[in-house]
Amino acid sequence: MEQRFLPDLNAGGFRAEYLMTPLEPYRQGALDELCGLYALFNASRLANQLLEDEECEKVFALALRWLSEKKDFRHTLYKGLYGPELRSLYEGVFQNRWKTFTLKQPWGKSKPQNANDFWSRMEKEASRPNQGMVIAITADDKEIDHWSVVRKITKEQIFLFDSYHPELHPSRRDCGYSKKCGLKYVIWAEEVLLLRNNR
Repeated sequence: MEQRFLPDLNAGGFRAEYLMTPLEPYRQGALDELCGLYALFNASRLANQLLEDEECEKVFALALRWLSEKKDFRHTLYKGLYGPELRSLYEGVFQNRWKTFTLKQPWGKSKPQNANDFWSRMEKEASRPNQGMVIAITADDKEIDHWSVVRKITKEQIFLFDSYHPELHPSRRDCGYSKKCGLKYVIWAEEVLLLRNNR
């Protein structure tokens, strides 16, 4: 609620008036930290654009059940999932349900040799049909610490298919693959996941 002061001619002073600010809807991530789960779904949808909402809803219920059985679900809801947990969730639920899908890490525990190595591989993988790319992206101001999905990479920009920041399409010159790069955003190379539909 916004407060402003207006002249009050009757009292010879000012009166406070409260203005209602426009109400914005909550988006995924406003109250929870399930961006990793949403990223798995969005990458799967890019890999198989024939996935129907009803099928995704069923798998969402299976994923929530899996999380509640394997982990402290309250912790997941408020703190999110780390890379190993996200991969276990994918293998335990998504691959069980969608047999044609596989998960791969292009770098695993290794690092790209340099920025050219990183970006050439990222461009190549982002352009493959029947594949979705999940990334872990953080910002130096800590406002973003997030799992997202890459839709496309050009020489200038990264276009995301995102559950919470639909407007986030960072410039490539602002992104690095480790903190050592000293850039605004870090896309953690070792956490890149490729979800491929081998149909």
